[in-house]
Amino acid sequence: MNIIISGVAGFIGRSLIRYLNTKYFIVGLDEKNPSLTVKQDNFVFNRLNVTELTFKRFDFNLDVFVHLAAYIDVEESFREPLKYIYNNVFGTASALEFSRVNDIGRFVYISSAAVYGDPGYLPIDENHETRPISVYGSSKLLGEEIVKMYSEIYGIEYVILRLFNVYGPGQNPQYAGV
Repeated sequence: MNIIISGVAGFIGRSLIRYLNTKYFIVGLDEKNPSLTVKQDNFVFNRLNVTELTFKRFDFNLDVFVHLAAYIDVEESFREPLKYIYNNVFGTASALEFSRVNDIGRFVYISSAAVYGDPGYLPIDENHETRPISVYGSSKLLGEEIVKMYSEIYGIEYVILRLFNVYGPGQNPQYAGV
């Protein structure tokens, strides 16, 4: 199986690459260079922002797109809302359009618990109302809607994962809220 992963220089991306690279061929995308130790014959890195992906072509077939790329600083999202809306929403649309054009039939979208806003009840479940209270949370929820639309129109199978408080070895302490 051949997998394309956006956001490979981030904390989750680096961890996912280390795990999957021993079993699958991976195309990694990020606007920053990742610090990775991987099997080079199973990994190809492309330095670009996911918003530029629509126009990129590869010489091999891809089976799954895992979309991790996003700007994630909630406070910054209030100061620079258009930056977050463009990167997180248009970036998701770009990844989906790339998937459609290249016949990638499966899409994994990494969303966020930020789509829930202030919880109405605990524990939060999948049926909880979504009411984001930040530009970041809104951009992730809009991304979810675009994923669903591409699935309905173009038949791309998808999974949306709303992650809460991801932490572990190698994490940037700036985002260690746990």
